[in-house]
Amino acid sequence: MSSRAVLAGIVMALIAGGVLAQVPEDERIRITDPVRLRAMGFPADATNVYVWSRADRKGGRIEDAGSLRTREAETWGTQVGFTPVSPNRLDVPWPDDIRVFKNMLSASCLENASFDNVFDVSAEAQFEVPDGARLDQFLFWALDTNDDHDLGIQVYETCQLEGANPPTYTLIGEGTTVLAIGQYFGFGSLNGLTVDNKHCHYSVNVVFTPAGEECAPGLAFEKFRVNWIRQVSPVPSQASFTDVPTGHPFFQYVEALVKSGVTGGCGGGNYCPDAPLTRGQMAVFLAKALGLQWP
Repeated sequence: MSSRAVLAGIVMALIAGGVLAQVPEDERIRITDPVRLRAMGFPADATNVYVWSRADRKGGRIEDAGSLRTREAETWGTQVGFTPVSPNRLDVPWPDDIRVFKNMLSASCLENASFDNVFDVSAEAQFEVPDGARLDQFLFWALDTNDDHDLGIQVYETCQLEGANPPTYTLIGEGTTVLAIGQYFGFGSLNGLTVDNKHCHYSVNVVFTPAGEECAPGLAFEKFRVNWIRQVSPVPSQASFTDVPTGHPFFQYVEALVKSGVTGGCGGGNYCPDAPLTRGQMAVFLAKALGLQWP
């Protein structure tokens, strides 16, 4: 194995450009039921709210909590990475009714509410995930001592294409606390959705009081986390270099370097996969791949 090919593999273990893709149209289910639209925090006549069919079909627990706790975060490479959301990150639309205390977010009773509570009382936060990463799971920590209501967690992908296009809101995962057991830990699958930061952003919505209810004490949000995994870009249909054709064992990795702007080859339409790599060339590869800079 040549040093150039080895470096291509090393660099792509460090970066993963990924082909970006939002939830496909044929996997979205449009929500038209006014009751559910309100429960999801949207107007009853909204026409651009969806549920990801794969989330409905495959949602729920995909591995035991013990194995989740043994995972360690990775900044680079194709291992599991984490993005946490703390209570003070959430945007609270009604500050008189939702309060932060001791790193928890809790809804108070709405006895003096200035609205008729057509919508649920909730708070939302956007979370950052690397471009092209694969969404693995969401996890949440909460407190539930309410016998009648549960705390709800909703994970959304919101996308808007170039031009005067309205955004689409797609529910890609959801979960709730169960019973009034006090301290609660829950998690669910995000089914490997590939992150598209060019057109979309990703957020969590925490529902304290369902639509139509005036008071649901005893519910508190403590922490939310998304597990994600970086990916190497999928292979294109055509090769960029004549000496690294589509059937070459390093085709995917070389093409990912090209797409990421790390390499333009060795000239003449070739990549020279078997040529030695100098320390100077290695510096160019790594500096471009990692975006290195200095003051």
